[in-house]
Amino acid sequence: NDPLLRLDYEAKVLPGQTAYNVAFADAFMPPELSALKTSGYKGMPGNILTVRALDNFKVESVSFEIIGADDTEIETGLATPDENSLDWNYTIKTQNDSLPGTLIRVTATDRPKNQTILEQTL
Repeated sequence: NDPLLRLDYEAKVLPGQTAYNVAFADAFMPPELSALKTSGYKGMPGNILTVRALDNFKVESVSFEIIGADDTEIETGLATPDENSLDWNYTIKTQNDSLPGTLIRVTATDRPKNQTILEQTL
């Protein structure tokens, strides 16, 4: 019913499909997360974490949570898409003096609000 959203889906139509088919597939396929790069994370503000987020239509947002080994939240925030539109970068804002046991939780959300979570413990 949203004319702008319909135009977006129509732009992805393949032969034999309709915008409804594309939207229906999008509703049932959550994003995929892979290639979480934590090697640049040294617990310092300005460090960057990167993850690859893919979807059959479009990834709307990627968020990062940094949780200490003692289960306290260190920080959360939204990542920004890289120029390639596949990788998403998150810049650390809060110092973390105790990296071992730190949990990095990444959540990708697509347009129909499907979510996928990827976790890695340092």
